Amino acid sequence: MSKQRDDVPMITSLSPAARILGPSTSATLRPLLRRGFAPRRRALALVGGALGQRAAGTSVQQTTLGGVPVEIATPPRYAGAASIVYLHGGAYVALAPRGYRRLVTRLALATGCRVVAVDYRLAPEHPYPAALEDAVAVCTAEGAERPHEKFVIAGDSAGGGLTVATAIALRDRGYELPAALICISPWVDLTCSGDSVTTRARQERILSPAGLAADARLYAGAEQLDSPTVSPLFADLSGLPPMMIQVGDDEVLLDDATRLADAARHAGVTVSLQIWPRLWHVWHLYAGLLPEADAAIRAIADFVHEPSAS
Repeated sequence: MSKQRDDVPMITSLSPAARILGPSTSATLRPLLRRGFAPRRRALALVGGALGQRAAGTSVQQTTLGGVPVEIATPPRYAGAASIVYLHGGAYVALAPRGYRRLVTRLALATGCRVVAVDYRLAPEHPYPAALEDAVAVCTAEGAERPHEKFVIAGDSAGGGLTVATAIALRDRGYELPAALICISPWVDLTCSGDSVTTRARQERILSPAGLAADARLYAGAEQLDSPTVSPLFADLSGLPPMMIQVGDDEVLLDDATRLADAARHAGVTVSLQIWPRLWHVWHLYAGLLPEADAAIRAIADFVHEPSAS
């Protein structure tokens, strides 16, 4: 796959797998995710169960880190050079590392890193700042236990927003910063004010703007939706490490990604923004089944190992 300038992948045609999985994803998930909170949570749990198969050759260990439950995916012949703390999506109200084993283990294979998937507490039972505090606890524990390794924070959707919020919290509390941030289809504006929430609503295959708005309120609890630690798009991003952002052009969260890139660059952060034409929200979950997902993960691996992310 060649690339245009500004790291925007050139896709001349979708793979046969994408032409099947895209419509089937839409037909299956859109009706379920446009219902109330409980049906949305159950639907996402079903998706996680279907995509929870680990990649051959990797190992998965369930343990705790910093007092927080985690799943650690380790590739074969792991050399101990770097680790990735992974923060899953699910609108802060659903999913868990078990449903991300397909993605996380293939990320471990592609990067050669151990990947620590955080089982952070979910709203509405545990609203803000529970998820943020859990993510900070895992990152600080990872840094303390492996002081000679670099670590990266990565996440998708809500986890992409939490990736940025966690880096901000580490910076503001005086902790070691990660070497890089990876934001996949990030949700960084819980006020849902991006134009694409409206303009991409017909193309969007998964998310419901109404569902996002409802889940945002569940997560924020008593906090304002535009609080910088709830919606890190509105935070001071200066001093953050290099950031890669990947987003599909058909997503309602497209403007979250592009505005995050603009804000980070304005703050002096090195940013690689990839807008993948004709792809949907967190297509990476189909790694091993979808060539475009495998290509996106390879791009992440390249970024993790760039000198600027060291």
